[in-house]
Amino acid sequence: MIRWILIALSAVSPAIAQEQIRLRSGEHSTFSRIVLETPWSPDYSLDRNGRSVRVRLSGLEGAISTSEVFRRMPRRRVADATFDASTREFRLRLACDCEVDVFGLDN
Repeated sequence: MIRWILIALSAVSPAIAQEQIRLRSGEHSTFSRIVLETPWSPDYSLDRNGRSVRVRLSGLEGAISTSEVFRRMPRRRVADATFDASTREFRLRLACDCEVDVFGLDN
């Protein structure tokens, strides 16, 4: 069975996301979802090494708090999620050999 982790970058009004970039997560039967609400869809790159995933976000200011990631999503597919402000990297440690997809959404 293929299991997915989707990371969506969703553009919202700049006034909403100036200081803190909102992060939402959810668990579904066949995939886990993490959404970063950003002022615009930033440039990003994905780097994966085994069960470690790094999504580098270019041109974004503001902090991303990962403290609420597991409030609605168990650690079944994603074991840990952190944000490194110095490198602008959103980092995941996977709990499975999951597929990871990153894409932007324009609202």
